[in-house]
Amino acid sequence: MPGSFIAEDLNIFLNSSELGTVAAYGGNSFNVQFFDEFESSQVFGSEAETSSPSAIVKDSDVIGITHGATITINNTAYKVRGIQPDKTGLTILILSKD
Repeated sequence: MPGSFIAEDLNIFLNSSELGTVAAYGGNSFNVQFFDEFESSQVFGSEAETSSPSAIVKDSDVIGITHGATITINNTAYKVRGIQPDKTGLTILILSKD
């Protein structure tokens, strides 16, 4: 059953104590890989600084998630701004704090 091997691998990846973070959505708690990276870029000759939070989640943990939905990570509520499934059972959620 190849699907069960993939599911086990995803659980190992997301449950890693070094990388995994607990998130909540739709009344359920689950592990994600969370990134809240600082970015600096040039816009019209001026430097713009921002963070670009994102989370890698299992598709099965966020069934029905939509743009504008709220997901809580590290006790902070984030709005979903982008949903990028990769067709391997994982989705990257692009998030914002507003």
